[in-house]
Amino acid sequence: MVTKVKRQECLEKYPKFPQIFSEDKFYYPHVLCEYILVLPIVSINAYSAELSQQITLLIDHLGLDSLIFLGDYKTAWLRQDNDYKPAKMALEYLKAQNVGVRFNGGIKVSNNR
Repeated sequence: MVTKVKRQECLEKYPKFPQIFSEDKFYYPHVLCEYILVLPIVSINAYSAELSQQITLLIDHLGLDSLIFLGDYKTAWLRQDNDYKPAKMALEYLKAQNVGVRFNGGIKVSNNR
């Protein structure tokens, strides 16, 4: 399930979200630990399916019920018009979730398992 969260609400509740204010002014929190997770790429469709499955497993493993995605720029999610089929499908999915053309807030994705 996808829920929209106002940008200001995200930043008030989670002030450590990385942000870019302009080309020369940005904020990134201090990193305590970093992991790079890699998936093999066979095709974009197989990769996106595997990525989705692995993120769900990660959410379960961490004991979370949801994740919030927030862009580091204030740019709206649907600002970019893209002819690349997987990107176009993603934009259509966001539209189907009632993400409007000016929405730049957080997208909360719940784990419905």
